[in-house]
Amino acid sequence: MKKLLFVARRLDAHAKQLLAALPTRGFATHVLGAGPAGAGEAAAMGAQFAQAAPLADVIYLLLESDDADFAALGWDYAAHRGKLVVDLARCSANRAEPAAGRFLERWRPMAVARHLRQTRGPAGETLPLETLLAADYLAYSFMPKSLLSDLGWFLRKASGDRAGQRPSAMAAELLMAPADDQRAREAAAELLAQEPGYPPALMRLALEAASRSGAVPAQLDPSKDADPLTVFSLLALGRHMAPGSENARQIAKIAEHVWGPPAEGQKGKRILLLVVYKQRDLFIDLILRYHLERLGHQVIMRSLGDDPAASIVELLPDVVIWGAKTTPYQVQLARFARDRNIVSIVRREEAGTARKRWDQLSPTVRKWSLGNIDYAPLVDLELVFGQDFAEILREEGHMPPDRCQVVGAMTFDPYFLPELSRFMPGRGAFCRQLGLDPTKKIMLLLTPWTYADRDPGAAIPEAKGAAADDGATAEIQRTMALHKDGRRGWLEFLEALYHDKGRDWNLILKVHPGERAEAYGEFFRARGLDIKLVVSGYVVEMLNHADLLVHAGSTTAIEAHFLGKPSLAYWVKAPQNSPIYQLTPYANSYEEFEALFQGLDLTRGNADEAVIASLEKDLYGRMDGQACLRAARIIDEFLDGRPTRPFRHLQDKVVGQPRRPDDPYGTNITPQEIDYYYPMVKQCLDAKEGRPAPSPRPGRSSAGPAAPGAAAGQSPASEATGQRP
Repeated sequence: MKKLLFVARRLDAHAKQLLAALPTRGFATHVLGAGPAGAGEAAAMGAQFAQAAPLADVIYLLLESDDADFAALGWDYAAHRGKLVVDLARCSANRAEPAAGRFLERWRPMAVARHLRQTRGPAGETLPLETLLAADYLAYSFMPKSLLSDLGWFLRKASGDRAGQRPSAMAAELLMAPADDQRAREAAAELLAQEPGYPPALMRLALEAASRSGAVPAQLDPSKDADPLTVFSLLALGRHMAPGSENARQIAKIAEHVWGPPAEGQKGKRILLLVVYKQRDLFIDLILRYHLERLGHQVIMRSLGDDPAASIVELLPDVVIWGAKTTPYQVQLARFARDRNIVSIVRREEAGTARKRWDQLSPTVRKWSLGNIDYAPLVDLELVFGQDFAEILREEGHMPPDRCQVVGAMTFDPYFLPELSRFMPGRGAFCRQLGLDPTKKIMLLLTPWTYADRDPGAAIPEAKGAAADDGATAEIQRTMALHKDGRRGWLEFLEALYHDKGRDWNLILKVHPGERAEAYGEFFRARGLDIKLVVSGYVVEMLNHADLLVHAGSTTAIEAHFLGKPSLAYWVKAPQNSPIYQLTPYANSYEEFEALFQGLDLTRGNADEAVIASLEKDLYGRMDGQACLRAARIIDEFLDGRPTRPFRHLQDKVVGQPRRPDDPYGTNITPQEIDYYYPMVKQCLDAKEGRPAPSPRPGRSSAGPAAPGAAAGQSPASEATGQRP
């Protein structure tokens, strides 16, 4: 057995799996923990290293991002240069890692990395290190046999052994060569001497007996080893089994489960498009779907809230398009898709942060925007609105620059479809749906207080996974306090507004996705305020009939401006923090609001054009109604010629389309809503591109169609509880 000294600051799940696998590859391991420590403890660990290192055949040093205080970086490796291997897979491929760069330049070790950018020196230059490049390292929830075998091969090289060819480079030949290929058989025997149990090699040596007798070697039994490489080796063996044999039938059954039914006649990719918040994202995703379908892809839409893992297993798409991967749950979902060889594309739902604002943020809040967990191994492509935030992600985030692309302000694309209003409920139908007085004007009020009533421990999911420090806790508490204070101010404002304007205006309060409506409902009932409370409605529909928008600093003011609607902001305590707060006139007391209201022109939009231009330049990117088209073209170009072969694991269970009944925030889209709205969007886009002009849906009255679950005269209670189809 070779002796391997494993030095790591901490052991994550992948490191533990590697340690467990090394003894089967001929290495006896000794683990030395060398995390941040006091001077005395660091000196003691250095002494342990000095004692153990001369006895080791290989020294394996695992580095992490921002490891400047890693005690092991300061040890003397002069006598161990030839056997030093540094694992850089957890280091950033974007940001400079000065401590790691200086270490690599000084000692010139062998390296394990996901990208060559991880082998840069202190000046940013790529160092000429002997490197095992493994792009999929950390991509899966497990350490696949193919990667473990390559690591074993690389470590044998470091120990001075003659290691031969990299195992993964031989896998395709071993699996696909003809049954009588003697060279492949010899290569398999040679590989098994170095890497016992390598499934493609086992398959190759078992091929002759299996094709004659139909027997399956015990080492390829998927009930004992469900690693994908083992399963694929078994399926390759199945092609040579005696036709009609029991094992041939069993392997064919496994193949049907793993690969799914063949995609007959499909030219493009099969894409699962997951809608995050329907109120914010549905119409954007419908437009994106249209353009992807025009480019030849098959697009299936589901709600992210309705068990996306079950949808992935059921549909087995080539590609999943979904939202940002900044929380542990989102990263877990991305890993679930990657475990099944599915391409993952992130469509950032929000614009992010402009550079001017970014420079004012604390390091803690910056990490929330970037994501505390490095999701680059799990995500193939990330689409963002504007250039500023793209550069921030490329320089300080996780995604490599070539996989982070700018598309423009997708959020505004629906407002460049003027024909869309023809398919929405007319004013009379809209008023009947919500129980409004059609003779009164309509004031739409939008709340932003997402964190006002959250559990502090789960208020900001992006904070999970961060280092436990007072800074993160303080930021969460500060954000929640601001939202609680803002809600209190708005409740007082709403009561004053109702008593002052309620006789002449219909008041509609649209609760922000992620905010519970109970606080408002209880307040309204206790004070007898007839303000319509909407949880799951679409702002694009409501703005169509609103005469005035009231917000607390929202991009919806731009959307209202596009529709020629005026807006006012209430409770903007720090307008200097963002141009968004300066879009429209703002007030911080009812008296100030009333003064602005009296001078308001209800016949035109009033957003500041200079502020909109600034936001377009620094934050949102192009606002031209073509962002979804650009996104679709970038996705299509990225996928063009890219081989995709998604698969199921043997333990995956295929169930029908999932549906979670619990939807407290009213954010989950339903199949009925998708089927209702997509034909409208499709006809509008056809008309915009010069195709046949859209016509109203059959049965549409002059007042407009009733939305799903909101027939004429129906109580608006379904809107208030989010109970839409």
